[in-house]
Amino acid sequence: MSCHARSKAYNAHHVPQRIGGFISYEVNQLETQEVVFTLTREITHKQAYEEASNAIKNVSNVFDELLQEDERFWSSCPKLTEDWPDAWKHSWIYDFETTRMCVFPPTGVFQDSWPTWMISKPRVVLAENTLDMMRLHYADNRLAQKALLTVFKSARMPNIPCMFPNGNFDMVAQDNSVCGTSPAWCLPFHQIYLMYLRQLDKNWITQLYPYMASYLQWWLDNRIDEEGWAVYKCTWEAGEDCNPRLDPDETGDADITGIVRPVELQAAIAISAHILTIF
Repeated sequence: MSCHARSKAYNAHHVPQRIGGFISYEVNQLETQEVVFTLTREITHKQAYEEASNAIKNVSNVFDELLQEDERFWSSCPKLTEDWPDAWKHSWIYDFETTRMCVFPPTGVFQDSWPTWMISKPRVVLAENTLDMMRLHYADNRLAQKALLTVFKSARMPNIPCMFPNGNFDMVAQDNSVCGTSPAWCLPFHQIYLMYLRQLDKNWITQLYPYMASYLQWWLDNRIDEEGWAVYKCTWEAGEDCNPRLDPDETGDADITGIVRPVELQAAIAISAHILTIF
């Protein structure tokens, strides 16, 4: 926090390279006060102060906009009512709010709203992205469809690699193969199919279809062994990190193409191809 913060209550420890401080604020009994805290990160203290000042000026408008967005979201989001146990009602809310938090605004190479697999480590992972957006689709179908389309449009390779907003890849095998989600990992085509069945949005699926077809063709071109069986490059690609069923050495990035021919992968590729024929 910058020592330029506009508060006499701010007390910073004056030590080199300090990373923290504390703020004391007293509220009298039965008194209500509104306090706005801003946290900014800039190159200099002056820039941080200016950014914080601008944030304070806009906080009321931003807060109102967020409340309106919250009301809009929950006006269409499924809810449990009546005699359901409170714990069940609350868990329903927590799940949808967590899913909603996983949709980020345009960032880096992602030019539109996009879904992250983890809030603490933002990146696209097609498997969990499709699973999460299928769930969000019940509450906000437009946002879910738009975010998922961003994943495909932003991909640097047909196999939709796991990727950070700066364009760096998240999963690279020992032989430098860039990996993404397998057709069996969360069954991404099946999740997309479920979303399509809810809205029958042909415009959306028309935009997605070329990417989906290229993705499946990539797997047929790059992950079929000499006898025609589909294989994983590594356990990361399978979505079963370090699983001894696939890799006796229990690694994430080792090449396992000659070790196992997983039955679920053969089935997933077949059902994915069938879904494409439906579209």
